[in-house]
Amino acid sequence: VGGLYGLVIFKIVLAAAGFWPTWKIMVRQNLWTSMPHFLLVICALIAFSLRFYERTSLLGDVLVVCTLFILTEGSEQKSRWLWILPPLFVFWVNVHGSFPVGLAMVVIAVFLQPTRDRLGLGLLCFVATLVNPQGWLGAIYPFNFLFQHNAYIKNNIQEFLPTFAQGAW
Repeated sequence: VGGLYGLVIFKIVLAAAGFWPTWKIMVRQNLWTSMPHFLLVICALIAFSLRFYERTSLLGDVLVVCTLFILTEGSEQKSRWLWILPPLFVFWVNVHGSFPVGLAMVVIAVFLQPTRDRLGLGLLCFVATLVNPQGWLGAIYPFNFLFQHNAYIKNNIQEFLPTFAQGAW
């Protein structure tokens, strides 16, 4: 399977992979029982639908949701789920520049439950971002890209335009 059909199938698999952990969290937290939560999920699905185009950020979105799921599942003190995160960050840093979002989530989780294991986990996740062809330069690339003042990129790449900018859609 390849070509357009393969791309569409891959997109469907990624979208499902992104929503499965979200669904599991909602069921575990018993958030499906109230109408406001249900309506919030419907609104989130509609808003997220703009991100379902064939683009690399879809993979980054799925990795954000997976990180949230792993952190939620690993909220108990001695969960083995958490040790999936360092290999996940090795993969993430090599496929998309959104990995700092995941690192921020790990830092927040460590801050909320500061134990020696969690601190070690956070450190391992950070070190995992160095495992890429560029080393530390690859780990800081998203920050360099974000803060560089390249007017052409910021004015012509759709992802960097304001959401409702004239001509963005």
